[in-house]
Amino acid sequence: MISRKSANNPPHVTATASQWLHFGLLCKRLLIVMAIYTILRLAFFGYNIGLFPNVGLAKLLYICFHGLRFDISAILYVNALFVVGHLLPFPFRKYKAYQIGLKILFFVFNLPALFFAVTDLEFYKYQLKRADIGILGTAKDFALRLGQVFRDFWFLFILGFLLFWAIARIYKSTAPKTYQMPHKWLAQIAIFILGIGLTILGMRGGVSLKPIKPLTAAYYVEQNLVPIVNNTPFNIIHSIARKNIVEPTYFSPQQLDSLCNIYFYPEEKSKFKPQNVVILIVESFSSIYTGLNPSGKSYTPFLDSLAQKGLLCTNAFSNGKQSNQGVPAILASLPVLMHDPYIASNYQQSWILGIPGLLKRRATSRHFFMAHKTALSISTVLQNRRVLTTITVAASIITMPISMAPGAFLTAHFYSLVPKK
Repeated sequence: MISRKSANNPPHVTATASQWLHFGLLCKRLLIVMAIYTILRLAFFGYNIGLFPNVGLAKLLYICFHGLRFDISAILYVNALFVVGHLLPFPFRKYKAYQIGLKILFFVFNLPALFFAVTDLEFYKYQLKRADIGILGTAKDFALRLGQVFRDFWFLFILGFLLFWAIARIYKSTAPKTYQMPHKWLAQIAIFILGIGLTILGMRGGVSLKPIKPLTAAYYVEQNLVPIVNNTPFNIIHSIARKNIVEPTYFSPQQLDSLCNIYFYPEEKSKFKPQNVVILIVESFSSIYTGLNPSGKSYTPFLDSLAQKGLLCTNAFSNGKQSNQGVPAILASLPVLMHDPYIASNYQQSWILGIPGLLKRRATSRHFFMAHKTALSISTVLQNRRVLTTITVAASIITMPISMAPGAFLTAHFYSLVPKK
């Protein structure tokens, strides 16, 4: 005769270990999705390998490693309800009907994410960036042309089916022989709090001051490799709350050409002068506090000395209300024309050519200094625009050796009153 205790709790499982049953199941099932996301990243690279030249095995492994951070975030967003359902500290989780409900929840949310990720293997070629929420606008057209799409891209349907089959088989294999385990309220509540805390950290991308976003990938790789680090579900999730701009049509192209010429063609005889370029970006500032105001007191003696020896443009205007608006406006000629700042908009991964990119063509050294520890978003967009290094600690500006080669040095939040040594 088998005692009730031994029937509910197998001999090889201790009472303490059994409390982690549902947490362990959750981890196993989310690891299945993580493996699928890694396979899709490799498939994305292989399918579009012609668009990513000079990416060797070491670089690919580096990309896959940092891509895990974005995968974890996307997976936890997509499976938020599934995670909560697994972690709820109630004994009804042992019932078969509840586990079937969790399984349905798992596939209801993960299959659309899988569909968009597989579709983006081909869709990427047409816009050269990961799909965003705008892909839903093509759903009707996709349904009408389903037969043609299947004929042209049947291999993607096979890939999607194989991935779905693998997920279903592996998910089934994770089920234990029994869910009948001793229920300890205190332990289950503690596991619930721990699990929710880890989930929030995973969604944010870690313990950094600001959550990760698609452009954060530019902190690790070059602009053209950002789509490999990202994943399509992550990109769609982070584009839901953003607004796309509507292109105005005030003039036809012919009328606009007759009114003004927006293109500038420099003389071919002009030669590039290999000189250092220093751009001082000052925030919350006005010329009335400088020597330009003859009736007032100047608080910027150093800037005044530069103005006397260099080229001074008196018609200067603000480029944005915030740092994340001003920096793209100054360096890439992108003024504030949208509701969202450029570096937080749906266009943050678009390719633009700014001052750093132009100077890169001349083999210059490019550095950005910002005495602010929370400047990650600005730092990533600058690296995305070909700035070599970004220093966000004020003390490093003094101690970091600077190459004497021609370069551009961009300093934000610059103050002329520097303590004497």
